[in-house]
Amino acid sequence: MQRRLKLLNPERNWGYKPFNRKWRKRSPMFWIMPVELAGTVALLVLFAIAQPDLFRTQLWTIGYVWGFNSNPDIIVYAKANHQPHPDVPFVWSLDLTNYNVGISVLSLFVLLAKLVGFIMRVWTPIVGVFFSLAMTVMYTVSVYGQMGPDYYDPEHPSPIAWYIRYGCWPAKNFPNGAVGSCHMAVSTYAVTIFML
Repeated sequence: MQRRLKLLNPERNWGYKPFNRKWRKRSPMFWIMPVELAGTVALLVLFAIAQPDLFRTQLWTIGYVWGFNSNPDIIVYAKANHQPHPDVPFVWSLDLTNYNVGISVLSLFVLLAKLVGFIMRVWTPIVGVFFSLAMTVMYTVSVYGQMGPDYYDPEHPSPIAWYIRYGCWPAKNFPNGAVGSCHMAVSTYAVTIFML
């Protein structure tokens, strides 16, 4: 019976083939890509400005002065006392800054690959799901890191970074553009959530 149907309509796709499956509508993807490009470029700029340490230690210090988180001088104390490097909370670590720069560059690469693959009709839904899940996991780690906890000092536990929890009012009495740094950190967090 199925052979007879195939002979009657040879062009019809018989059977489910997940790797050859086509998009139902292609035009919404071309409208989403410019929005994704805007978010990616914004993150590239913000993360590049923040590297290597434009405001991370400054915000860490402000949080310590207000009693919101641990002391940033733990690294200096460890070096002065010839102790091993302490486990710096992820929210204040250089690893998070480098990670964020890396995923913003990777996001731009994936977006360009998506555009070329979509134009050439090789960016099938199954490929899109794979890359979307991978980027979602990476941006989830970035969001967690930016708002992450700081339990290094038991006397000053911080479940969420102070600039996300309280806003930028604690930075108003500090010099060297602390309020601007705080606003930049909050903006970076907001754009990362948008990209997530």
